[in-house]
Amino acid sequence: MINNFKSIFPYSQITSIIIGEGITSIGDSVFEGCSALISIIIPNSVIYIADNAFNGCISLQCNEYDNAFYVGSIESPYFALTKAKNTSITSCEINSNTRVIMTNAFKDCSQLTSIEIPDSVTTIGDYTFYNCIGLTSVAFGTGVTFIGDSVFNGCIALTSVTLGNDYLVNNFKLVFLNSNITSIKIGSGVVSIENNAFYNCTALKSIEIPDSVISIESNVFENCINLNSVAFDNNYVANNFKSVFPYNQITSITIGNNVISIENDAFSDCNALEFINVDNNNPSYKSIDGILFNKDGTKLIKCPGAKTSIDILDSVISIEESAFLDCDVLEFINIGNNNLSYKLINGILFNKDVTELIKCPGAKTSV
Repeated sequence: MINNFKSIFPYSQITSIIIGEGITSIGDSVFEGCSALISIIIPNSVIYIADNAFNGCISLQCNEYDNAFYVGSIESPYFALTKAKNTSITSCEINSNTRVIMTNAFKDCSQLTSIEIPDSVTTIGDYTFYNCIGLTSVAFGTGVTFIGDSVFNGCIALTSVTLGNDYLVNNFKLVFLNSNITSIKIGSGVVSIENNAFYNCTALKSIEIPDSVISIESNVFENCINLNSVAFDNNYVANNFKSVFPYNQITSITIGNNVISIENDAFSDCNALEFINVDNNNPSYKSIDGILFNKDGTKLIKCPGAKTSIDILDSVISIEESAFLDCDVLEFINIGNNNLSYKLINGILFNKDVTELIKCPGAKTSV
């Protein structure tokens, strides 16, 4: 069974088409330039309609409901919302039977202030609300399973988003780029948060991540300069951290019990970070006074960037290369006489036989 259409009819003179039940997606530019296309019937099996699927279909007859145009079938005339009536609309009630909101549907609707997405909607295409500078609130229904890239890019007035309890979006990627959202709770079905998902969300202060998330990509919170707390569910099962929090003001983070890998640059440029806390049941890591060690305390993994002093355990036999990265305000390093691998001379950390200088505190005024 064919499960998608992709670039099959571009610039043809086809006038009508019936898409069979079982098709799940309509790919990029499938009907682009089909200027003679008048009607199309889309089955309920379709869950995704890609960018520019109907670009240039100037004869396509659409159904109108409130302030938007739709395509579908006789049984489901409001299946897919293709676009707003115009960019001057101030409100839009999305039909309660709509399944798909297509790419760029509300692009540049600068006077649109709020939108409620019904439970029937499963897919929201790329750039759906791009540059809706007056949009202040969005309420998601419980049926959404896919959100495209940069959906709220440029929504500078957006401060709150309510996600349905059964929200099952598979990924986030630049969803809130350049918005002014201050807080968000991600629903229980999200499994991955992709690169730069919250990039440049300078107003974002807090975020709650559920235990369904298994992957967080690089630079997710880059330049979130007001982010000061991140709450991970106790059962957080992300497999790795890598450059997750660069250039923000996060002060503390709690790592759940199932994190199995933390990469070297996970906390790079976190100059305000004071505490890294670890769930007691985590089998790979532990935290003492907010400092990150491996479970048996033999490796120092990370000293938070805002720490002014650190006590190195006697059990430490190795120190991660990036352990003191960005520790510019560190003044004092303390280590017991019983440590067999390292020693201090005038407050400077060396290996035991003084053949390697490990760390001179960044805030130390004299050597």
